[in-house]
Amino acid sequence: MAEAPARRRGQVWWARVDKRRPVLLLSRNEAYAVRRRVTAAELTTTVRINPATVELNRRDGMPDPCIVTCDALVTVNQDDLVEYLTTLSPARMEMVDRSLLFALGLD
Repeated sequence: MAEAPARRRGQVWWARVDKRRPVLLLSRNEAYAVRRRVTAAELTTTVRINPATVELNRRDGMPDPCIVTCDALVTVNQDDLVEYLTTLSPARMEMVDRSLLFALGLD
């Protein structure tokens, strides 16, 4: 198995949260070297489209269609990030950023 890349904002990892699920890393890149716990958004295959979600698919490196749920932010211990999946493109992360602004009432 290839070694996982250094953790960075925009990566999707399998994580142990309430159950094993994919999460999108959202913390600033500098946080991964100095913080034990980082901020992430949960992904789900239960697709409900609204301004606080971003659709992902195979072109994004996901095995199945799913959404990033910016209303479902979690703080994850980095030890619970168990398997790297993919890194989202800058264009897709711009969509995530807009959804985060909406979800947090900052737009």
